Order: sequence, then C-alpha cells, then structure tokens
Amino acid sequence: MMNRDQLTRGRSYTNNQTRLGLPERVESALIYPLSLLLGLFVPVIGWVLAWLLGLGVFYFERNRTVRRHGLQSAFVFGTLSVLSAVVGLLKVFLGGIPLLGFLTTFGLGLLGLAIFWVMIILAVFLTVMALMRPDYRLPFISNLIDRMV
Repeated sequence: MMNRDQLTRGRSYTNNQTRLGLPERVESALIYPLSLLLGLFVPVIGWVLAWLLGLGVFYFERNRTVRRHGLQSAFVFGTLSVLSAVVGLLKVFLGGIPLLGFLTTFGLGLLGLAIFWVMIILAVFLTVMALMRPDYRLPFISNLIDRMV
C-alpha cells in the first residue's frame, strides 16, 4: 500500500492563488487553449489577440509560473498564428498565377494544414503539461523567456 507522499512524488498540490483567484495550475493550463481559440477562430485579428492574451497575463499576473506560461503562450501561438496568416496571404496572392498558382496553392495549403495541426497538438500538449508539471518549459524558447521573467 502506497501512502499519499509516494503517490504525489514530491509535487506540491497547494492552491497557490493567482490574481484571478484560480489555482496556479488551472490558470496556467487555461492560457494555452484560449490562445489557440483566439489565434485560429477569430477571423481578422485573432493572431493579435493570441499575443495580447499571453502578454496580458505576463504583465498583470503576480505569480511567476503563470507569467512564464503566459509569455510562452504568446511566443508559441502568436508566432504560429502570424505564420499561418502569412501562408494564407501568400496563397491568395500566388493563387492567381495560371499554372504556378495551382502548385503554390496546393503546397501552401498543405503547409497551412500542417501549421493548424501543430497548433492544436501543441495546445493540448502544453495544457496537459501545465497541469501535470507547472515548471515545464519548451526547449528552444525557454532561455529567452527566463531572461524576461
């Protein structure tokens, strides 16, 4: 029979309150799906709103872990949303060329679909990791984020 300390493996389950009154893990985990929804499904200014959500959490939150997750969300989903918008604009502009337009539209359509699925997979992965391990950092952008937080 395992006791409670062995089951939690040293993880702290104290409810560190944030400025919104939510537990730290819950607020950190909610940033990612909200950024994804804003970046993908708000038609014109969604990518700006995805950045603003992460940056708003970064500037207005006192909790260091939640601030780091907000900035990580802004970097990840803001960048991917801008990349998706650029691919969409290129698809529109290059689609009018007779033969080249078909090939570029097909290639850019596949690239846009890949970016869409990367955003969804990253949102699910980062949400689960924020709930399970609140100190999780993405490998390439963590050094930049640590300097800012």
